[in-house]
Amino acid sequence: MEREDSAVRKIDVVLRFTETPEGFALTATDEDGHTSTAVLEAVKELTKTGESGVENIKKNLAKAGNTPFLINDIAVDFSQHWFLPISKVNEIRRIVLEQLMETRVKEYHREEYQITPTEHPYPVENLDFTYNVSNKLARKFYHRHGVKEIEKAFELQWDPGKSRVMTTKYCVKYELGKCARFQRATMGEKVTEPLVLKQGDIEYKLKFNCKPCEMEIWEKDAEFEIEEDGIWD
Repeated sequence: MEREDSAVRKIDVVLRFTETPEGFALTATDEDGHTSTAVLEAVKELTKTGESGVENIKKNLAKAGNTPFLINDIAVDFSQHWFLPISKVNEIRRIVLEQLMETRVKEYHREEYQITPTEHPYPVENLDFTYNVSNKLARKFYHRHGVKEIEKAFELQWDPGKSRVMTTKYCVKYELGKCARFQRATMGEKVTEPLVLKQGDIEYKLKFNCKPCEMEIWEKDAEFEIEEDGIWD
């Protein structure tokens, strides 16, 4: 997860480097079956040492750089130990991958499907502000699926200083070791409620619903009943 390229998706490519009567050809085939071929016209010369330079050729063909491709297999089919300058190998690799990218873009087809509205019943008939229904289209959608009562979204009925901002499974009491449900044996003295979160001049009150194991965050002037821990006796 710490690597910058951990989420980068590469396209697998196979390369085949062959000789032609006029020089050489490099063919690239990607994982989706797209292909491209680049031709290098050159006078063939044998290596001076008489040894094969195939490994060096493969090494340079494998360098896909910042392209979206990953070279995972390379075949070099030569009848002789031909000499090729590295600059020419890099050039033909660059050309074939550029052509392959152009082919992928040209042959890309986006599937589109028409959504057919349904009237399947929604699991509940009454929605509170947490469903965030703030426009006519959303309201129409829920009505079509059988919802009868829809409360306006939070921002459309906001009562400054008195509104519930969030409901979360994260619990400050539990983090403090003061959970009456799971830490009763070790919690020690109870905390004085309501607990308050502060950041600069901003304050929020916390309300704990222990039965569903939830914590509510309210604005500082909100009023609510504090649940008694005795329900777990």
